[in-house]
Amino acid sequence: MSPAQAAGIRVLVNASFYGNDDADTIVWDRDRITAIGRADDLVPQLEPSHDVPVIDLEGRFVLPGFIDAHIHLLHTGLVESGWRVDLMGQSRSQALET
Repeated sequence: MSPAQAAGIRVLVNASFYGNDDADTIVWDRDRITAIGRADDLVPQLEPSHDVPVIDLEGRFVLPGFIDAHIHLLHTGLVESGWRVDLMGQSRSQALET
């Protein structure tokens, strides 16, 4: 296993990224994105002896998976299903009875 593989470095090339029309390459190390840009700029900077895995996405779209630890899943599901309750002006006990 190369030092880059052991470190968890990966490169995605020939991709389309949400929010960055100029980029076609992303480099990450374990759980952190370390670079986003053009393959012409990023790939030559990689140490050749590290044998970094390069994955060709053949133009596929990439949307980073951001984790939101604060969501209102129940509320979102209820709103999406068309269920609405106006609790403005009600006490906590009144709201719980609704």
